[in-house]
Amino acid sequence: MNQIVETFQEITGFNLKSFIQRLSSFFLSDTLIIQNYYTGKIKSLPIRVIENLKQLKKDYHYFEEILADYKNQFNTVEYWELIEVVDYLGLKLTTVENYWKFLKSSLQNGQYSLGLYSNTVIKENQDLETIALETNEKWEDIALRNLLIEEDYTKEGGNKISIANANNVFFVNIKSIIDSPIGERIYGKDISNKISFNDNDIVTLEYKKTLKQTFNNLLGLRKGDIPENPNLGIEEDLFVGNSVEGFLYPVLFRQLNETFSSDDSFKSVLIKKIELVEDSIRIQIDAITRLDEIETGTIN
Repeated sequence: MNQIVETFQEITGFNLKSFIQRLSSFFLSDTLIIQNYYTGKIKSLPIRVIENLKQLKKDYHYFEEILADYKNQFNTVEYWELIEVVDYLGLKLTTVENYWKFLKSSLQNGQYSLGLYSNTVIKENQDLETIALETNEKWEDIALRNLLIEEDYTKEGGNKISIANANNVFFVNIKSIIDSPIGERIYGKDISNKISFNDNDIVTLEYKKTLKQTFNNLLGLRKGDIPENPNLGIEEDLFVGNSVEGFLYPVLFRQLNETFSSDDSFKSVLIKKIELVEDSIRIQIDAITRLDEIETGTIN
């Protein structure tokens, strides 16, 4: 491998050996510092670490350009094995750059906070003390997180700020997203049920549309639809030969709870109404999201 690395440098002039050594050193030392920053264990990132990451990313992009320019000269197995190793290190570098997503950090304006947060606008005659009472926070924490001073907000309101979800200020382990759980990001992004492409890339849904699709998918899920988890969903036989009076309400409620609890976007589900419409039972469902928003749908 050493001979191939040296030959690579002779052909391209790129010091690949030094680059690999700098990458290895970065992964052994600096990545832990970045992890500690995004998990709230340290208050700031050393400038050295930031600059090191920027330079490594810049050098990796340059390495990719070299590969494109000299691709016809790298046509042996040894070269491809070398490129595979560096590609793997480049992938790790991208992962480190996105640690804030993978670690689901609630870091805002240099302040690390546990819990789920959403954006709101200060209303007329509303002050931080009032907002703090509604969200179970200290008004000082709200001011620090949003970098606010008294002169920044008036009785007219209008300031956009980040607040903790009422009754939900403690850490919630969100497993279904790779992103910072702040505002609508907690809903994640997903591929549309109807797969399509744009600019040679698969189209993904924005946060609210992902939430709506997830809700409809869960509402329409029946037992046996998912081979890996056949018990997830609603039992089809519940709707056969039952009247409103004889409907197995507890069974449906349990199955709905199990189904919606499989996705982190929702924290509870309610059965609002059961009625008979043209000889068939119609059930209205409300699902409460982590941001206390309500998605409504029906099961027929």
